[in-house]
Amino acid sequence: MYRKALGVVLALIAGKSLAVDVDKPAPGWVTIGATVNGTVYEAKISTWKITSNAKGKKVASVSGQVKDKQSSNIEFYTWQVTLDDCKAEAGTLYTLTLAGKYVREASFMFDGGSVASTVAEEICAITKTGS
Repeated sequence: MYRKALGVVLALIAGKSLAVDVDKPAPGWVTIGATVNGTVYEAKISTWKITSNAKGKKVASVSGQVKDKQSSNIEFYTWQVTLDDCKAEAGTLYTLTLAGKYVREASFMFDGGSVASTVAEEICAITKTGS
């Protein structure tokens, strides 16, 4: 453990970047979307839940990460979809910081082909199965 940590520190000091493994998610994570340029969207399975948003509407949410293969950058977010939008199979996917602050939103439709559509559909699928 010590040698591995030391290697990471030395690589950072030397200015070397550490590669992001976008080919497979870590244990406890699942891939929920990807782009043609290699950006991968992964959800942490244990974070799936149904809660209420700031407007009091019931939402399905999951926290996860966006891994950019080209830049080796990883960003963490929480994604939310209202249960009404899940039932309608179309609506808005909200992206929040892990602290719950609004970042952006995107329209989606099930089988729409966009990343927002894929992420929203995966979030909504969990609410249907109850898992």
